[in-house]
Amino acid sequence: MRLSALSLDQDLFDGKINVTGGRVSALTFFNASTIYCNFQNNSVCFNPAVLPIQNKALSFFPYGTWGGRVKANVSKTFYVQAGAFEANTSLIPTNGFDWSTKGGTGVQTAGEMGFQSASPLEDHAYHVRLGGFRNTSPVSDPFLNSRGLSRIAYKGAALVHDEGQTGWYAMGDMVVARFGGDRQRNLTLFGGMIGSTANYTQFKRQTLLGFVLTGPFESRPEDTFGIVGSYIQLGPREVDFLRASRAAAGGTDPVHDAEGIFEINYGYKVARGIKVSPNIQYVLDPDNILRPGAVHQSKDILAFGVRLSVELGAVLGFPVWR
Repeated sequence: MRLSALSLDQDLFDGKINVTGGRVSALTFFNASTIYCNFQNNSVCFNPAVLPIQNKALSFFPYGTWGGRVKANVSKTFYVQAGAFEANTSLIPTNGFDWSTKGGTGVQTAGEMGFQSASPLEDHAYHVRLGGFRNTSPVSDPFLNSRGLSRIAYKGAALVHDEGQTGWYAMGDMVVARFGGDRQRNLTLFGGMIGSTANYTQFKRQTLLGFVLTGPFESRPEDTFGIVGSYIQLGPREVDFLRASRAAAGGTDPVHDAEGIFEINYGYKVARGIKVSPNIQYVLDPDNILRPGAVHQSKDILAFGVRLSVELGAVLGFPVWR
């Protein structure tokens, strides 16, 4: 059992301002969309933030730390929000009930502005999110030592970047078509890009593009069919490290500086609150981050998966937020 979140949420001025604080995860609020978890691969679900997650620039569910966010709903079509959160990766392996800050390494901050249609049922309903983030925690260089030389060739402690890391994102989605008289049956395109401003982070950039078709058949209005592609670029120093590691192990294969992850799936509604989603995934030019000393390149990966999703509240008959 793990405590993932414990927070106070308060609306002010008839909902114009929302304040949330407590034990929370930054990515619960920033660059968030209900679309992403139509897919199973974790370059997309629950947040296509490979940079914040892998580089730990922003905390992600279910790992909560002390923090809070203020959101101003300026109008039905525009909002701005900002938040600050404790950076404490030492809490990740705990059960979530350790509320101390003794393992904190810095502060995570994020800001976002959003543009959206006044109603999700408009002919071409849309969301656009533009944001930036920063983590003041020191970052160890993946390749250089404290003297600015290769750690593979000259050993030594890693060069530490006290300036931390910053990044940005621009994401969005739009309904491009609706079918029949049921406004819920639609085709939604989504995508965007996430980037890091530093060259010493593990990942430099992620580009995402996909679509979700809701109600592919008139007789199955709540089923979904989706395809997504994600192109992930490694940071230059990470590539240098992988190349040097392979050469030191006696390998001569080149190192890919990016990989592509693709998924196609079908979400079949079994009953209220229960969905089964079989899928096929393909990884093009997979990196060898987990095995930097691998002599040869990894081959492309074809994977088959299935996911069972159960919303307990819906199963029990409670109203479900959408």
